[in-house]
Amino acid sequence: MYGNAWSSPFLMLKSTAKGVTGVSSVIDRLTTKSTGVLRDRELLSRIARSSDLWVNVSLISLDAALLRQVEPRAPRPDLRLEAVRALSAEGVRARLFLMPVLPLLTDGDAGLRELLAAALAAGAREAISQALFLRTEMTWRFFLDFVAEEFPWALARYRALYPVPGNAPRAYREEIERRVARLAAEVGFPARTRDDRVRTEAPARPRQLSLMW
Repeated sequence: MYGNAWSSPFLMLKSTAKGVTGVSSVIDRLTTKSTGVLRDRELLSRIARSSDLWVNVSLISLDAALLRQVEPRAPRPDLRLEAVRALSAEGVRARLFLMPVLPLLTDGDAGLRELLAAALAAGAREAISQALFLRTEMTWRFFLDFVAEEFPWALARYRALYPVPGNAPRAYREEIERRVARLAAEVGFPARTRDDRVRTEAPARPRQLSLMW
């Protein structure tokens, strides 16, 4: 089961030991930008002792001014790193969700290296990264309009990389994968792509029952 800052399925169960025991078997990944996750650090610590729990903290840059434009309602970068630090101190495995990597905005060597080093210092166990993916036409139109308004100097590059909804060209995606891997290795931080993580951690598909007899 996956939770996030808006939908945390364990919250209603946290008041009873029975609830914790039951929920520990279904929660194994929690992805959030919210530092509100720290309100439940004791519960998460208890769950972590008997499950394969990971808390994925989403953070794409240490540039607070930039993030106020890109993620205006999310906590500051330093507060999210403090959440990683606090969770790690409670024995909860935390990792950096470095995605999406934004062309021209957060894909530079210096900023990525600084972020990876800071997350490692805060106690994150690994980094998971992915270049920007504009899944639907609505998302694609909204984001390009956002870039046109907030970062007009970058619009031509975004239109070139994302002429239609979907992924950036393979060459750019692979460039970002190599860059993050190289920088992570330089600071001593394990790193994987989102696709690698999904392949490794996706639950096994149940066998389809045969209707033949």
